[in-house]
Amino acid sequence: MYRLMFIPLFLLVLLSGCAVEVKTLKSPRADFSAYKSFCWLNGCEVTASGNPMISDTLLQGRLQRAIVKEMKVKGLRLDAQNPDLLVGVYVTLKDEHQLVYRRQDDLPVFWPSKTETEMLNYLKGTIVVAMAERQSGTLVYESIGVRYMELNPRLTRGDVRRVVRGILAGYPVPGKKP
Repeated sequence: MYRLMFIPLFLLVLLSGCAVEVKTLKSPRADFSAYKSFCWLNGCEVTASGNPMISDTLLQGRLQRAIVKEMKVKGLRLDAQNPDLLVGVYVTLKDEHQLVYRRQDDLPVFWPSKTETEMLNYLKGTIVVAMAERQSGTLVYESIGVRYMELNPRLTRGDVRRVVRGILAGYPVPGKKP
């Protein structure tokens, strides 16, 4: 009976959480220990689409700095002249919604809503980081991170760094066993 009142609360917690769902693909033929440097695929641009918030140069700069920092942790350096890897970054923010149904008699007395349905609006953010060998053009690593957020999120430097760390967590560090 009271289970239905937890649906909106559960969705709110789910959407406000900072968890990033990450899917990573690595080429089994790639020798990651041979890669020492990287550069951006399209000059120094992060490709973005959807919500105008991601066109913000401050946010794009934070994203690029976080990737450079995490790549250094992985043992790679930024080299615009002769990189081993070319890194492409694509970001989307999409407005989404969820319709939640509930029975009026299942709600507590203090529940403010009188309607049986409620529309939850949120953003679905996706970041794709792909790496290809410069010499062969072969894709060797691709990671996709998805995060659900409130409509007007404050994406701090720390938030961006955590997302990038999660997306690049699957990149093999030379000398470390997986």
